[in-house]
Amino acid sequence: MKNNLLFIFIFLALTGNVFAESEHKGVEPAQTYILTIDGIHHEIISGTDYELQISGEKHHVALKKSKTRKFRYAGVIFEFNTMLHFSYEALSPVLDHWSLDGNNSVIMVQKYSSKIGYNEIVESFVNQYRQMNAGTELSKAKLSVGGKIKAGKKLIINLGEIKLEQQIFYFSNISSAVVLVLQDTLTDSGANTAEFIEMRNLIQKTLSVNL
Repeated sequence: MKNNLLFIFIFLALTGNVFAESEHKGVEPAQTYILTIDGIHHEIISGTDYELQISGEKHHVALKKSKTRKFRYAGVIFEFNTMLHFSYEALSPVLDHWSLDGNNSVIMVQKYSSKIGYNEIVESFVNQYRQMNAGTELSKAKLSVGGKIKAGKKLIINLGEIKLEQQIFYFSNISSAVVLVLQDTLTDSGANTAEFIEMRNLIQKTLSVNL
């Protein structure tokens, strides 16, 4: 959560004051369960009624909590570990911010209702961290999306005892843009944490974007 405050600080500087939450955008994704009948898995959403016909025959049934939930906002869909903490804020009338926080890693999704350039966003990140007297290093990043490689930027932020990595990916259409940020608190040796690697791998397997 502390790491995420740094990212929110940047967007407050870009867009101004925080506005009230939007109810539908701030609804946490439902917990899902996996019901197994005769070896076949069925996804069951918590709080939803289902009808099951057995036809008087014996069946092997097992129910377990799913390890993942689905993020479905702003034209972005992906699975995430159910242990991540979900939050939503409207940072301005044109900017929605979703965050999924883990112990060391964070997934952030930003939806702009007006067009903003990728370079402008990245430059704002870098400039804000430099104003905080943090060391910054910018390089290339990539993500596999639907079997295709999506180019992005990797920003390393040195805050003294804390060193962060943010992988920033940008999607847009003629009237809006979405920014996906994968953030990690690096180990003392400068490596990614196991939590971040697992999170990133899951996103690569399940991410789709339709603006």
